[in-house]
Amino acid sequence: MKSLKPLSLLILIASALLLSDGTLGSANAQSESPSIRNSQNQEAKDQQSQTQKPPTPTGISVSIAATPTEAMPTPKGNQPNGNSQSWNDWFWQNLTGILLVLVGIWAARIAIGTLDQIAEQTRAGTIAANAAKQGADTATESADTGRKALLLQFRPKLIVRNFAIPLRAESGNATYYFFRNELVGGQFYVANIGAGAATITESLCKVYLQKGGTLPMRRPYEGENGNNPVLGKIKAGGRLTAIFQSDDPLPISQLEIGMMGYDFSPSWTLYIMGWIEYSDDLGFGRRTAFCRQFDPKVNRFVPVTDPDYEHAE
Repeated sequence: MKSLKPLSLLILIASALLLSDGTLGSANAQSESPSIRNSQNQEAKDQQSQTQKPPTPTGISVSIAATPTEAMPTPKGNQPNGNSQSWNDWFWQNLTGILLVLVGIWAARIAIGTLDQIAEQTRAGTIAANAAKQGADTATESADTGRKALLLQFRPKLIVRNFAIPLRAESGNATYYFFRNELVGGQFYVANIGAGAATITESLCKVYLQKGGTLPMRRPYEGENGNNPVLGKIKAGGRLTAIFQSDDPLPISQLEIGMMGYDFSPSWTLYIMGWIEYSDDLGFGRRTAFCRQFDPKVNRFVPVTDPDYEHAE
């Protein structure tokens, strides 16, 4: 608003000069009109005197050629000089235009200043928007870091339990778990005892028959791909049921594996072993390995005491 006051003042000055220009123009026209009329009357008289001269007598030849001269009109006291009059006319006629040009330059300067202020405000707004975006990104990163720390603190953990094979009657009143030349199959549970969700990506379960009670150094399923008896996502505190079955029929009978109530040492040991690979919500992978041995003294599968075969990460 401060820059508008000089502009208004210049516009008022230009308007006043326009009015004064019109007044001076009319006054000059009135002052110059008698001089112009006197000059026109003098020229008419000179022309009349020249036409009224007596004619030259016939027979007399005039050999002298006189150069005609014109008398310079004496300027009157009230008639202004031509050059000064022209300068005055040009000055008063163009002063208003000059002032209007100055007003336009001033207005352009104000407009440029306004545009500079708008550009500065735009830059300030851009800087503020970038700062807000950076703040939002920082807040998002902080929240993500806090979430990851929380997930790392409350991680999942999978275990296996409750291996079961259906009990069937072979002949008479005798009941058995294993039958010669038949597949061995059953189920077990996979439980999540951790504090976070677990997603099972791959799993394997294998029925392994070993003569004697010593497991080999190289695990029997080493290098094999998963047969996926169980897949899916398990929430904290949840569980899934896995179904397994042997690849080949059993070549021995129940008595060779051992059975509760018989007083002899079995020569074969039956194992159910395997592994489960899973990941948490951050994508970190973990692995649970299991190995259960059939104990004929209790007719149940019990964990082996070997961390290479039985462990939970």
